[in-house]
Amino acid sequence: YKPNHMKKMSTIVTMVLLFCGLLVHAQGPISGVISDAEGNPIPGATIIVSGTTIGTTSDFDGNFSINADAQASLEFSSIGFETQIVVLDGQTSLTISLQDSVSQLDEIIITGYGKQAALNCDNKSPKLYTGIEVGFSSLCIDKEITFEFLDDVIREISAITPGEYFHIGGDESHATKEADYVIFINRAQDIVEKYGKKVIGWDEIQSSKIKPNTIAQYWADAENAKGTIRKGAKILMSPAKYAYLDMQYDSLSPYGLHWASYISIKRGYDWIPEQLVDGIFEENIIGIEAPLWSETITNFEELSYLAFPRILGYAEIGWSNTKKRNRDNYQTRLIEHGVLLDSLAINYYKSPNIPWKK
Repeated sequence: YKPNHMKKMSTIVTMVLLFCGLLVHAQGPISGVISDAEGNPIPGATIIVSGTTIGTTSDFDGNFSINADAQASLEFSSIGFETQIVVLDGQTSLTISLQDSVSQLDEIIITGYGKQAALNCDNKSPKLYTGIEVGFSSLCIDKEITFEFLDDVIREISAITPGEYFHIGGDESHATKEADYVIFINRAQDIVEKYGKKVIGWDEIQSSKIKPNTIAQYWADAENAKGTIRKGAKILMSPAKYAYLDMQYDSLSPYGLHWASYISIKRGYDWIPEQLVDGIFEENIIGIEAPLWSETITNFEELSYLAFPRILGYAEIGWSNTKKRNRDNYQTRLIEHGVLLDSLAINYYKSPNIPWKK
């Protein structure tokens, strides 16, 4: 009987080991709270089980709960904070503190808008213009006072802002001759560099001499953007047809414009920066920006309607690995963000294509 006895013992040991293995790798609820470095709760933070599309968001008080394997890793992220990865290693309760990760971008539009007589070639000061058309005036490059004024403005703004970048604009300067434009942008870049900042300009700056560490912001002309890449620039992706927050959601939207496109919640999310333009690759892109031009809005309610919830999708595009993005999973989390926005009394576009919670 000894062989049978040993066989039974072996079977029991095997079953025990298998059972222990199941216990180790069992799914279970993981809960905790997410706060910033000062201990303030972070509502709406995203929690994802690494390597999966399983995710959730923190509530108004920063609390969260998610089912995960006891040995899994969780990824914690939120707009304006460094992503943090935590290996559970059997932990079921977590206290997460996210660190700030924000660079302030300082922008001043300095070409295509001229009002003071001293800065115009005809020495005349036009009447105050209150419309929304652009590109019909120009600063005079033949006057050194133009660049003295420019130096003063850039110097003062650089001194009071912490960001490493200075956005010089440079788009839609229709009334400026190309040769004058190039001279102006080249000198503007020199001044920005003089005060220790790095240049950002719209994709039209490709016709100038691009400085090292310059960033070109792609908004309309892909060939312009690719031209700046050939001169050594990085690209900030802001394609107007996909990422302009002042575009209407559809023809029934009460606010915004649609000269670039109607941008639904789905359209705003379903684009991939490194695949949008042939010749602009992941290694060329420094990030994305979703501008909201305010000439058609008059208050915060209108602003928030255009910004939310699309801005949440843009944040995910900018902060997430493309391979981990999933629109169905995103919509599930977006619905929860709707609850948060409601609790904060923030006005947002409630698309009829999304089953929002009431």
